[in-house]
Amino acid sequence: MEIKGSLALIVHRTDRVDQELQEQRNAFTAMEGRVDGVESAISGHGDHGARLAAVERLVWIGVGAAAVLGTLGGWTAGAML
Repeated sequence: MEIKGSLALIVHRTDRVDQELQEQRNAFTAMEGRVDGVESAISGHGDHGARLAAVERLVWIGVGAAAVLGTLGGWTAGAML
């Protein structure tokens, strides 16, 4: 009787571990799907670095041009006085 009870307990625990393992597999599979979706969304926007670099270059060119024009304007105004 004691052996049958012990075996029943082992079978019950094994079934429970199998169920929990399957739940973990399902959760992992769902997470993999979400990660794949995020990775594909990120790879679709991979050219932002090049666009950002181009915008930064334009900003620095604009800042440089404004500095040059401001300096020339100051010299011109000073020369007129």
